[in-house]
Amino acid sequence: MTLPAPASMPTSAKLGSIISAISIVGIGLALMIPLLSIALDRYGASGFTIGLHTAVQALAAILTAFMIPRLLALFGPRHLLTISILILAATVLGFTVLTSSLAWLVLRFILGGCLTSLFIVSEYWISAIAEDRRRGFIMGVYATFLSLGFAIGPAILSLLGSEGNVPYYVGAALFLLGLLPILASSDRAPIHAHNASGSGLFAIFRRSPAAVSAAFFFGAIESSGFSFLPLWGERVGLSPAMAALLLTCGGLGNVVCQIPIGLLADRLNRPMLMLVCAGIGALGTLIAPALAGSAAWLFFGIFCWGGVVGGIYTVGLANLSKTFDGPDLAAANSAFILNYAAGMLIGPPVTGLLFQTIGANGFIYAISSMAGIYALIIGGHVLRRA
Repeated sequence: MTLPAPASMPTSAKLGSIISAISIVGIGLALMIPLLSIALDRYGASGFTIGLHTAVQALAAILTAFMIPRLLALFGPRHLLTISILILAATVLGFTVLTSSLAWLVLRFILGGCLTSLFIVSEYWISAIAEDRRRGFIMGVYATFLSLGFAIGPAILSLLGSEGNVPYYVGAALFLLGLLPILASSDRAPIHAHNASGSGLFAIFRRSPAAVSAAFFFGAIESSGFSFLPLWGERVGLSPAMAALLLTCGGLGNVVCQIPIGLLADRLNRPMLMLVCAGIGALGTLIAPALAGSAAWLFFGIFCWGGVVGGIYTVGLANLSKTFDGPDLAAANSAFILNYAAGMLIGPPVTGLLFQTIGANGFIYAISSMAGIYALIIGGHVLRRA
């Protein structure tokens, strides 16, 4: 099949438009996920139910990942991103009209599918035009601006509050704002992606399990954090507004750390760097309860932790882009996002179950275990390659 890719714009302009668009979308996404979790909690939903809603979004992402290469060939990057954003905005507004739990599950499914389209297409686009010698740096820039969006979203939620329809209207408006740089882009030059199919995705995983599994564990950690970190903050004594700002601190840590981590990825052994990020993430999570008595120290700890853990995704994506090129790259990006979505599918329900049965620190144990398991996996990979 033929997979369209942009080529008429200068490389820097293409990168700027893609990164700008996905950053704005990131603001809307980071506003909506904690908003929906807080709303469900207010309605009396259990921790497991909140995790299940997030998992439904991830299930849609998994199913969509298999379809994206063909949809790209059919619509092209710009049109596919435009369609996805328009549906996203309409879906967000749907949460203000439909109030049943089943309706919200359907809306979360649609939300997950559209977000998957956005991330696969944008990351494929960036990977396809980035030079390998600067790919870690460019992925660091991409992750920095995306993280900036993830930091701004919860801050907006903290200012707006979680009651009423205004946060939903703002979320829809942010998604629509992300259309502007996309509409300024071009996608006329095709490349061939004949093996960007379902079977190709599994072949990609077999060729680069360390890089692809980075997406799985980061997806589990990040989605669990978005869903439960504000709730954990409330349980340990923070006000709802302050608890929402925990996500902003983690996002700001990503903003500060991803370019330095990306530069390190261009100079150091990438699997070893992922091992360091995962190990610090596992051990750092366990420190959080001890910091809960001081809001300042807790915010600082989340800031540092968020920056280091975000490196798992940044370095994993850079390593993936070094391993694959040409027709394999679109399949590799689809496999990466598919595994990220699988992590989203498994992580929040497991975290929610521990949150419900053990208490607030069930969240801590879940996140630490996820990072620790990945550290063991990547550590084994490093030892085998030594």
